[in-house]
Amino acid sequence: MPERPVAPPRGLARLRLLTTARLEAAAADINARTPEHERARWFHHLIAIALLIGMGALMLLSMRDESPTTDETVHLTRGVSFYWGEAASLSYAHPPLGNALTALPIVIDEPHQDVTKADGYDLGQVERVARALLEEHYPDRRKWFFEARAAVALIALLMAGYAYLLGNALFGPIAGLVGLGFVALHPTLIAHGRSMTTDMPVTAAMLFCTGETILYLIGRARWHALVAALMFGAAVTTKYTALALLPVLGLLAIACAWFGLGRYAGIPRKRALFSTALFALLVCATGLLSINAIYRFDRTGLRVDQILQLPEPMNQITRGYNGSLLERRSVLKHLPGWFRMPVPFTYVYGLTSISVHDRGGHLSTFFGKTYRKGHPAYFPVLLAIKTPLLSLAGLFFAGAICWRRRGRVNLGAWLLAAYAGILLLLAMRSGINIGIRHILPVLPVLGILSGAGAVAAFRAVGRSQLRNGVVACLAAAHVLGLAWCYPDYISDFNALVGGRVGGEKISIVGEEWGQDMVRLGTALQERGVKVLRYNTDTFTSGLELARFDVRVERLACPKKAPLNVWVGVNARERARFPECLTWLPKRDPDVVINNHIWLFKMPKRL
Repeated sequence: MPERPVAPPRGLARLRLLTTARLEAAAADINARTPEHERARWFHHLIAIALLIGMGALMLLSMRDESPTTDETVHLTRGVSFYWGEAASLSYAHPPLGNALTALPIVIDEPHQDVTKADGYDLGQVERVARALLEEHYPDRRKWFFEARAAVALIALLMAGYAYLLGNALFGPIAGLVGLGFVALHPTLIAHGRSMTTDMPVTAAMLFCTGETILYLIGRARWHALVAALMFGAAVTTKYTALALLPVLGLLAIACAWFGLGRYAGIPRKRALFSTALFALLVCATGLLSINAIYRFDRTGLRVDQILQLPEPMNQITRGYNGSLLERRSVLKHLPGWFRMPVPFTYVYGLTSISVHDRGGHLSTFFGKTYRKGHPAYFPVLLAIKTPLLSLAGLFFAGAICWRRRGRVNLGAWLLAAYAGILLLLAMRSGINIGIRHILPVLPVLGILSGAGAVAAFRAVGRSQLRNGVVACLAAAHVLGLAWCYPDYISDFNALVGGRVGGEKISIVGEEWGQDMVRLGTALQERGVKVLRYNTDTFTSGLELARFDVRVERLACPKKAPLNVWVGVNARERARFPECLTWLPKRDPDVVINNHIWLFKMPKRL
């Protein structure tokens, strides 16, 4: 009897074979490298370096005329206090590593300042410590912000460079290079790559951790697991958001072990799961050690009853609890008094305050409506309207190719897409909707996937002059868009919503961030204005305007129109507190600053 034909493998079996075949092909390619291969590889690296230089130039040049933003003052204060204070006690809103790294250029250049004697230090009131550091010395210490921003820009370049290497390892050199283009020339990543906050440092650490985990899971060398663990420690000591890496990457690792994918192909399931458990133990132990080390083992290992007796720091989120936040809102109230917490008190308190903030929400706007608890469509919509169209097209092609191949694509692509998708789903539950920066770690992953999709689509079309011309025009349009929105990358939106004009009608709270004080001061100085009624974001906004001989008087929420004075109104205020501005003149403003601040010269009488 003739033998029955063997059915081709499907589903997970097919994915296992594809993964094994690609690893064998990669090993064969390494062994068969020729001088031509080496020259091409170095040519790709040179293009990558050029893209990174372009990204660095855009970050450094666009930060020059932007004033310190709303959050940079407290981030800067926490950063220098890590070196000049005691045991990072001010780092409860954010863990200290990101702030400490970006403040390093300042403390190297400046003499030691004893911040422990500053008013409010013992109570953990960062804003009061910031005033003590900056208010009387602002003309000399304003440069601190730009030194710290330069350090953040360096971290952003490292992040983009790793995105190139990761894309190269998973999809090949051309896809890695195109993915780098989408990452390095992304307006949002440029904007937050030169702001002294923890958003870019945690994005870099999370990308390193995720990339190394994926390389380990698809079967690369075991040292990738160690690097992933170290990067997890860096991420969770930079921002609490990074704790999401544990369930997300843990789920991906368990799925690979359970279904025998990647490095677990052909390995018995129990052995694969045991190997995954060891990897998880390494990651957790490294993270725990990192948290304790960055806080210098200050007040760690305390019993629950000891922790509840300690005085609590105070800020605008926790002030209403009068020192009883942990008793009322933390997990400690469910634990026995003898239980010892393996992390410092400051970390426990900070994590609790952030969870309280998330549950309480933050006043924001979305499509012209005011929300406090957030909207589930907020982050998906912002991703769609703040991602460049060329990158969106690359993502569309990647999805279309995956659909056409019925899911039989690179395991690394599946893991990257699953990581980004789960992070986005978690973000959709957030009660804090104040800009895309809270899901910044998703953007470089999407850029890598866009690069792979764009290259696959380019190759599928076939060789032709028309194809090359279209690609050149699209790349030129992307670069032209970067030039068009320069230097206002924080508030950039794509053409789907008509740019900034349409985008800021959808979201304004994360786009107007106090960055326009230099422009405001210049406009007032040109008109001879000496006094302005205006609600500044922070005290540094008033100090910025003082450089232009403008004195700020607080506007607050007046019931009657201020008379015979210049008045400034933020676009963010008009969206969130329209009831406070019913007295505004029924006419166009006298001056509009960057579409963010409206200036009115009020009459002597109505």
